Amino acid sequence: MQNKEYNVFICGNKVYVYKELKYIDVEKLKENCQWIRFIEKNGVRMVEYVKAKPNLSDKITEAIIAWCQEKTDILTVVNKIQKVL
Repeated sequence: MQNKEYNVFICGNKVYVYKELKYIDVEKLKENCQWIRFIEKNGVRMVEYVKAKPNLSDKITEAIIAWCQEKTDILTVVNKIQKVL
């Protein structure tokens, strides 16, 4: 089983997804955006809030459920986040 990790940055009303961080200016994104990591390890999916405002989880509950329980692909998750911004 393959492990997956997606870094999702929410910058205002835009959502960016990066599988790898080596080609982007992470420091700039860290300063100006909220950062969430969607992870799958050994078939278990989880969400890690790297840098996020306290009310963010209330807004993206549907996206988190889609990722963790429904095993939805990352693009569907990002679309759900985009809709609530």
